Amino acid sequence: MNKIKTLKANSIVEILLYVAIVSIFVISIISVIFNLIDSNSKRQAIEKVNLEAQSIILFFQKEMRSANSIVSPTINQSGTTLKIISDNNSEREIIIVDGNIYIKVDGGAQVQINSSKVNLIDAQFINASNDNTTGSILFRFNLKFNTQESLQSFNYSQNYETSFTIKRYVSD
Repeated sequence: MNKIKTLKANSIVEILLYVAIVSIFVISIISVIFNLIDSNSKRQAIEKVNLEAQSIILFFQKEMRSANSIVSPTINQSGTTLKIISDNNSEREIIIVDGNIYIKVDGGAQVQINSSKVNLIDAQFINASNDNTTGSILFRFNLKFNTQESLQSFNYSQNYETSFTIKRYVSD
């Protein structure tokens, strides 16, 4: 007896169905990976902005603690430059230029305070002092994540507002 061997082969429809199922599975995995990368980028941007803001606020707090007087802006005025006279009678000028904060001590070279990963937008110092007070500065700024240095384009910014008061101590 002759046995006829039959070859089992998949039909074109079965192959197409298999390819479609595998494609859907691969696309789902790739989508999940991209979502994880994107959420990680967003988290890093938010964290960087918050850490930079905290650093900037602590810097100003330290500078105002050592201040004896506010030179500019004058009372009830605002500006992008804050000039103070410190305890050791040095003039400190804090300047906001092109999205960055700089400090200049006694007319020396400017030193950048913030990193290049963030930009200050709409920043201003407001002298909220009264004639009979020691001196208060209100500092408002918007800190924006600089997407130019990032592979992922994610725009994140946060508004901040804080105030500082000069502490004067009278010795007995």
